[in-house]
Amino acid sequence: MKTSFCVKFAFDNLRKNHQIYFPFILSNAGIIGMMYIVASLSANESLLNSYHGNYILPFLEIGRYVIVLFSVIFLFYTNSFAIKRRRSELGLYNVLGLEKKHIIKIVFYENLICFLTSLFIGLVLGFIFEKIAFLTLTNLVGDDLPFGELFSFDAVTFTFIVFLFIYTLLFIYSALAIHKSKPLELLKEKSVGEKEPKAKWLAAVLGLVTLAAGYYIAQKVSNVPEAIMFFFPAVFLVIIGTYLLFVSGSIAFLKLLKNNKRFYYKTNHFITISNLFYRMKKNAVGLASICILSTMILVMVSSTTSLWFSINDTLKHLYPNEYSLSIHYGYDTSVFDKEMLATFDEYDIPLKDYYCVDYLDFVVRREGDTIIMDDDYYASDPLVIQALTLDNYNELLNTDYKLAEGEVLVYDNNVGFDSDKLVIADYSADVKEIKEGMIDQIPSTVNVVTAQLTVIADDEGFEKLFDVQKRAYGLNSSRIETYYGLDVDETEEGHYQEAFAKAIEDLSYEFKDLGIGYELRSKAYDDLIGFYSGFLFLGSFLGIVFMMAIVLIIYYKQISEGYEDADRFKIMHKVGLSDKEIHKTINSQILMVFFAPLLLAVIHLIAAYHLIDLVIVSLSSSGQAMFVYTFIISTIVFALIYCLIYFITSHTYYKIVTQRN
Repeated sequence: MKTSFCVKFAFDNLRKNHQIYFPFILSNAGIIGMMYIVASLSANESLLNSYHGNYILPFLEIGRYVIVLFSVIFLFYTNSFAIKRRRSELGLYNVLGLEKKHIIKIVFYENLICFLTSLFIGLVLGFIFEKIAFLTLTNLVGDDLPFGELFSFDAVTFTFIVFLFIYTLLFIYSALAIHKSKPLELLKEKSVGEKEPKAKWLAAVLGLVTLAAGYYIAQKVSNVPEAIMFFFPAVFLVIIGTYLLFVSGSIAFLKLLKNNKRFYYKTNHFITISNLFYRMKKNAVGLASICILSTMILVMVSSTTSLWFSINDTLKHLYPNEYSLSIHYGYDTSVFDKEMLATFDEYDIPLKDYYCVDYLDFVVRREGDTIIMDDDYYASDPLVIQALTLDNYNELLNTDYKLAEGEVLVYDNNVGFDSDKLVIADYSADVKEIKEGMIDQIPSTVNVVTAQLTVIADDEGFEKLFDVQKRAYGLNSSRIETYYGLDVDETEEGHYQEAFAKAIEDLSYEFKDLGIGYELRSKAYDDLIGFYSGFLFLGSFLGIVFMMAIVLIIYYKQISEGYEDADRFKIMHKVGLSDKEIHKTINSQILMVFFAPLLLAVIHLIAAYHLIDLVIVSLSSSGQAMFVYTFIISTIVFALIYCLIYFITSHTYYKIVTQRN
């Protein structure tokens, strides 16, 4: 068979099956464009050499390989729809005289045309939108960077090789399917009646048990280390449970509805449930995939946006002051204070006011209400103990709080402490009062330990706490820090970060044994915004890719089901079913199938809320409160988009099944 004939035949086939291949090519082009954008940004010289590039590039690399993996799965999945739809057509070619090798050759050119068309459109889209993505990313981090090279040859090469490899696999898969096929069976496939699917009750129950186990783990974790440890096992169980529920549980549920005679024997219920039996048999995997992708989108978007919008509050917890420094505890601060003020004056740093506080941080673990001190504190339920003296507390908050001998004041942050006695190893004190939260003037730590008790004691109690943790941890024990919070007047003359750094350098040289450390909130802001913007960009980018996948899966599902149902509805129309009744039946059928993945995705997200919340708290001290809002808003916006897809695709389905000619 001549090549020109095969190419013409392939073009003609694609044109006749445009309802299948046009969305396939368009979606592939979109993914190719996304791939080019991520690959190009990963190699962008301006981004590579920028300060925030060190934080953003790892996220771009992750995004690049996630898209590669997703592309393989997604293209095989969507290609299977096209192959299934054309099985009888390929069988007819064989019966009419074309050998299998000729059909494989035609399919090769069809794949080649799809690949080249998708690649061209995708690279053009990527080239157009790359600059928009670059500007979005640089605006997120607040950098004003030159765009660099207008075209990335390395990104084109990487994208070309990846998708050439995927399309080669697709062709091999299609060729093997054609080679193994029997033409007469393919032709008779449509006329052979389908057997009613059997309810696999064991698999349905197993799906419920697996899903319940995933939910139980998500609810049972009580701290960040557990949340991180059990996150992927919980996700794995939920994914397995979701697929089992859609594949087997849906059939079992429909069987129960069918056995309810009052419900089943009504015109719209009878037709809807009968059709759904066969639809769920073929499309349960697709619905489960939609559910999992929807859950992934909701988790990524809600979590990354909550981190982004909580940056300022997180900074306030981490760095109470724009300028701060710390020294070893026990040094005569009056000597240091005098020299510090003189040095700041020398560098023209307008210091308005300052305060200093001595505090101690160490980690313990909890077993119920018991606080234990050993090196295994991360294995169970870790807790930070922060201690400071009563005199420091009164001076810091300008109060005159009184404590009797052996009494303490406790601030509870995410602990749930409710006892009139504080016992840590052999240290014991009476709790006079418990307050919620933390003391804002002392820096907190955002790490895997998010629960904290701040203990205010007299000088003797403070020393006892220090000795207790020193005996327990030895060389790994914590030291007491003296923290200086500095209030610098920057209202008129600008910023003094460079002068402050030089002043600290001079002080460190003069007080060599003091171990002076300093922090700038603005510097920390740059680091944090680089890290969070990488999260946000990756989450948003993958959200768009997964949304494209959902749209195409739903479209193909509606198209394939529409053609399969068309003959059934034609028969129903001939026996007296009106267009109004057909439309009502279609709506009932699509609503049940279409919104099941969305409903289950929202249930997944609600069940996982506690676990995700703990992980977010480990990255942001105030992301927890923000996550509630982003969780609700993301769910509402996604549901609206999902409903829009429903109205568009249901109209397409209705047009197909109501065609009379």
